[in-house]
Amino acid sequence: MKKAKKTISIDASGKIYGRLASEVAALIRGKNSPTFAPHTLPEIYVEIKNIKKIKFTGKKWDQKLYHTHTLHPGGYATTKLSETFMKQPEKTFMKTIRLMLPSNKLRKDLLKHISFT
Repeated sequence: MKKAKKTISIDASGKIYGRLASEVAALIRGKNSPTFAPHTLPEIYVEIKNIKKIKFTGKKWDQKLYHTHTLHPGGYATTKLSETFMKQPEKTFMKTIRLMLPSNKLRKDLLKHISFT
């Protein structure tokens, strides 16, 4: 018996960044389903619209930093959330959701269930 795909469409305009990210993370894991099991991949897909119109609370827009290192001497780099989000809002949002999911073999497959329009 094959499960039917369930697509949930979310309009992100005016919603708060972190609250929306945690909601999407719970949806793609299937935590709201009565048949939730942490080891299974649910057939739930989330489509997010108007990601550029999302709201940030507090001083996150100016003060939140993302750190990277190339593993070479002097390879430490920091970028602000505002710079990253203006260039690639989808990638920034996916990174946030990725960190909210458990770090196991299902995480990569769960992230494929998110799309942006």
